[in-house]
Amino acid sequence: MGGEWISSVQSAEGKKGGARLVFNQVASDTDYLSPNIIRYYTGDSVMKALIIVVTMFASSLSAAWAEGTPPQSKEPDHVTQLRWLDSADADKMLQADIKSGKYQFYVVCAFSCEPASLDKLDAVQCYPVAKLTRIAGTSDAYQSNEDIRYQNKAWKFAERYNVQMAEYLSKHEMTDCVVGESWESAIHEMKKRVGERYVSGDEVDAAYSKNTHKLRFTAHLSPGNRNEEFEIQLCLIAMESHLSGSVIVEIYDPKNAAPPSSIECRYGQVLPSDWKPVPSDHPYDNLISNNNE
Repeated sequence: MGGEWISSVQSAEGKKGGARLVFNQVASDTDYLSPNIIRYYTGDSVMKALIIVVTMFASSLSAAWAEGTPPQSKEPDHVTQLRWLDSADADKMLQADIKSGKYQFYVVCAFSCEPASLDKLDAVQCYPVAKLTRIAGTSDAYQSNEDIRYQNKAWKFAERYNVQMAEYLSKHEMTDCVVGESWESAIHEMKKRVGERYVSGDEVDAAYSKNTHKLRFTAHLSPGNRNEEFEIQLCLIAMESHLSGSVIVEIYDPKNAAPPSSIECRYGQVLPSDWKPVPSDHPYDNLISNNNE
């Protein structure tokens, strides 16, 4: 192909309009023209004219683009879901819910999902009549300043609502906990105590039974920690956290070398238990529903 249009150049040299003919031939035979090729075959004057035309075309295209309708920024989904907070009154909604027998705590999700101003384990254990309702749209993945403003608004709303609901349920004896009872504190201290023993793989967590609507502790202990002395320590922590009634501690071997067992803690004492350990999800899994459900 290259040989054909070079021959055309040679045959057209010296003839009027030859340069223009050569340029047309080149343009039809290649998708890309370097400035050097164009300048060689068309001359500087034609080259300058071409640059002017191309520049004018690009400018007109840019102007047309600028005059067009700019893309509309879509409102973050979080903001759309939280717009109802603009007219929400936590006090009035609380009174309406209590009047209709609807008891709930609003859950706000950020790094984790928790009922605002309440310890999550205590909300589950102490107020089984209260449903956990997630405020849809709450998240720590902020998409704009407006998003952040609504996330803060959601927290303040849930905080005011939850504190009053917990106070109402406690006042009307609709709670399974005694004054000062804190499962959140107990799990924190148990984790701390296990950590002090520096045994890799040993841990303590909490599980929830949908049958009994009660929390229990799950202790994964290596053989060196599966002994009466350490069981007493766990039960003393339960007592110091004012955990009332029967507190079950399931004991597992991290490596499944020994079958699971359980003990019952009652006011600092370790009692035999006939509870059959049942692996369970974290208490929050499957317990939280969205406020738009």
